[in-house]
Amino acid sequence: MMEELGLPRWPSRGNRRKLDLLWLERLERDGIEPFVSDFPATPPPELEYAVAQFNRGQFWQCHETLEDLWRATPYPLRHYYHGVIKVAVGLYHVSKHNRRGAASKLSEGLRLIKVFAPKFLGLDVEGLYIEASRWLDKVEEAIPVRWRELDGLERPRIHYSDTDSRHRIEDGEG
Repeated sequence: MMEELGLPRWPSRGNRRKLDLLWLERLERDGIEPFVSDFPATPPPELEYAVAQFNRGQFWQCHETLEDLWRATPYPLRHYYHGVIKVAVGLYHVSKHNRRGAASKLSEGLRLIKVFAPKFLGLDVEGLYIEASRWLDKVEEAIPVRWRELDGLERPRIHYSDTDSRHRIEDGEG
């Protein structure tokens, strides 16, 4: 199937950004349906652990947890992990009052996760997309950014789309 697309499943030295864009354009145009058989049936443990970190506000740690998984995953699934990473890093930049970093990473992450909405690997991607979009709006709407107001607001959370034992992890107990 990948040969039909003319897109390699793995980036090689020096072509990752270009290949990222080509894959993302393909997913935005055609959706993820042609690749469903390539995806795991259950989320990997690293994703579940990263969700718990994200939901505890440990955005940089979430990024670190997912980075190895992202690098070890072929296209197009690697875009899902990379999108969650970028949303987490965007929220990390919010916590550091870095408007440019927050806006850039949130925007990039939103574009990546949108193609996996509404639900993917047991996660409510649409919910994360909506919440992270609101934060992007908050960071972009006021100049200067009202950091004190933003510091007092609850950060987005990643929710599971199904109700199973993973609710413990979602609540930060995992």
